[in-house]
Order: sequence, then C-alpha cells, then structure tokens
Amino acid sequence: MKSRRLSTYHNIHVHTEYSILDGVGFCEEYAKLARAAKMGYVCITDHGMAAAWPSLIDSCDKHGLKPVFGVEVYVNDFHHLVPKFKELDDEMKVKVRKSDHMLLIAINEKGFENLIKLVSLAWEKGFYYKPRLTTQQIWEHSDGIIATSGCFSSPINQRLAREDAPGARQLVKEWADVFKDRFYIEWMMIHWAKQEENNRLLFDIVDDFGLPPVVTNDVHYAQREDAFVQKVQLLIQSKNGTLKYPKGLVFDSDMLWFTTEDQMDERWDHYRKMYGEHRDDLYAVSKRATLDICQRCGYIKIDRSQKLPEIEGGEKLLAVMCWEMMDDLGWRQNKVYCDRLEEELELIEQKGFSSYFLTQKDICDAVCDELGSPRSPGRGSVGGSLVAFLLKITQLDPIKHKTLFSRFLSPSRGGRQMILKP
Repeated sequence: MKSRRLSTYHNIHVHTEYSILDGVGFCEEYAKLARAAKMGYVCITDHGMAAAWPSLIDSCDKHGLKPVFGVEVYVNDFHHLVPKFKELDDEMKVKVRKSDHMLLIAINEKGFENLIKLVSLAWEKGFYYKPRLTTQQIWEHSDGIIATSGCFSSPINQRLAREDAPGARQLVKEWADVFKDRFYIEWMMIHWAKQEENNRLLFDIVDDFGLPPVVTNDVHYAQREDAFVQKVQLLIQSKNGTLKYPKGLVFDSDMLWFTTEDQMDERWDHYRKMYGEHRDDLYAVSKRATLDICQRCGYIKIDRSQKLPEIEGGEKLLAVMCWEMMDDLGWRQNKVYCDRLEEELELIEQKGFSSYFLTQKDICDAVCDELGSPRSPGRGSVGGSLVAFLLKITQLDPIKHKTLFSRFLSPSRGGRQMILKP
C-alpha cells in the first residue's frame, strides 16, 4: 500500500447491506473497487449499527487495505417522551417519531470503544422503530471520534432546509465546540436539488466558521446499475407505492455508487457551473479531507475473540446438574444412558466446553422461563447431546432417537479455543 500513490479521494460515507432495506453494497465489493481505484482505506458507516465491521476487517485484510470504522447514528432529543406518546399533541408526536442522522468515525481505540458504547446504548436504551441516541449521549462519548455535519437528514441540514440558518449555525457552533478539530462540514455531489441548495449554505458556514469541509457521495451501492435494487428496497421499507407509482420513502438520486476520484472530478465539472470557479479551492480541500480523515484513523487493534464467561468449577457443576436430572428422570440405573453421559462429560471437560454448556442453559432458561418464550426442540447437531437434553437446552432425547453426539463434538474436532477463535 505504501509503494503506490493513493487516490486523494476516498469514500467515507458508505452503507452496506446492514443498513437494512437501504444499503445494497457489500464490504467485499467495496474493497475490490477501492483497491482498483488506488485507495488505501475502506470506511463503512452503516445506519445505527456496527454489524458490517467484521466483514470490513476481513475484506480489507484480503485486499491489503486499512479499515475505517464509522456509524451513521440516528439522533432524537425527544426520546424521553416516548412513554407519554399518546398524551402528546400532533406537533410533538412528529418530533418524537423523527430520527435525524449524524456521521461518526473512530480515529483511535478510544473512539472505537466509544462508537461501540453508542451503538449499544442506542439499541438497548434508545430503540423506537430505530436505534436512537440523544445529542448529549453522543457528546458524552465523543473522545476519539470525528463527526461531520451529515447528510440531508442531519439536524443541521434539516434546519437549513427549513430556512432556519440561525438554528443551523448554532448547532454547528455547539458540535464544533465539543469535537474541536474533529468536526467537518460535509457536503455532497449526488445530483439532488435539495442537497445542492443546502450545499451553498454549507459553503457559507465553511467560510464564516473556518471549519474544514469534506465532500462525500453517500454511497449505498457498489455500481450505478444497483440503484434499481436500492429503489426496490426503499419501497419495501416504506410499505407504500410501487415502482410505477412510488410513494413514501423514495430517494431522488441514482448517483449513490462507490465513486472514484476521476468520477468525482467529473461531477465537479458539473457543479463548478452551479457554484462558480471560485469554489475550485474548496472542492480541492474537501476532496483531500476524505484522505486526511482516513489517515487520521490510526491502527486500531481489535480483539475479535468471543467473550464467553468462564465459570469457576464448571466441570464439577455441570456433572452434578446432569446426574441430578438423571435421578429425576429415573435413568440412573440405565447403563446405556449412564455410559453415554459419562462419555459426553469426559469429552466436554477435555475440550473445555463445560462453561459453554452452563452459559447456554442460563440463556435458554432466561428466554423460556423468565421471558415466557416457548422452548424449542433444538436444531442442528446439538440434538445429539444428552447433556444438552438434561440441561433443557434441547428437548430431544438422543438415546431414544438414536442421534450421534460425535456430530456435535468428537475427539478429532477442535476444542473451545479452536472453535471460538476469531
């Protein structure tokens, strides 16, 4: 990567299939395109989640690129009113339902940890149709994170669209005060009239505040021809309209593919006529900022191993629980069942899976007994485990139905360390 000249332009606002019913592209596609375009980085910023990051890491490793981790978070500062929704007037109900967007990118390990915290917080505490955060929550976890003014659906752009320039500028000041030199004014070249009008106002903010501008393309798919697939997905998401008569959520741009630097330069030739040649310098700085942001993102060492609890004395506890259940079922005198249980317990201990079985039992008990979900028979090769049956992880007696434990675990298969390795 160091031996080749990097493209100045990098896509830093990119959605994958994990932006549900909105993004169409895959990390592997983006990595191939980035490599061909002489880019050194791939940045993924899905809506409200980090689910694509493992695939991002794998794809970048495969193609000799560096991953950049981001999220386009949903923001709503009225979420606390959700429990009182029915009591609200119509105007306030609209505010409670609405979710704005802000783009966040981790530049170091602290930022990576904070993005994980924010995503978790949004899903665990802020979910209302979408996983949402308040502005204050973002600010409290801003260390190590770059923020941009976002797309047309951001709080700043929405105020500009409503001709509330003072309100937008106040927000810019507040975000810039929190993020300091980690806040960028984002503008887009996507051939969409509403965004194009907002761009003029964003340029004025850049001039007046002296904040760094950055140009993006709001990538939702790999190739231009994929725009049709995204249109279908948006119609499915909105549950309204057809291809011939679209209604609801429809995006009036088919320019959201993974662009190269040459393609962005071609677009600027069009936009130069709109904004004037005096904006050439702003475009050049904005393009360079995409690479600068990626280069600001230092190496982030990620521990991808699974974090399963290790239960002290798990081997003994597992054996006691299984033999007690054997007594309850009256199987203690049945040699076939006893031999099978001894065989399984010995192998489970040998492979280091005792804590794993106990953890699975706790999860199943919580879901079925505490939350009231029905207990399923079980699926896959675990149906061959007598231990799983005795712990009520499954409801399939492997002796009665002649299923094989060796399909689930055998001396020749890897142990816990191998099976759970990253």
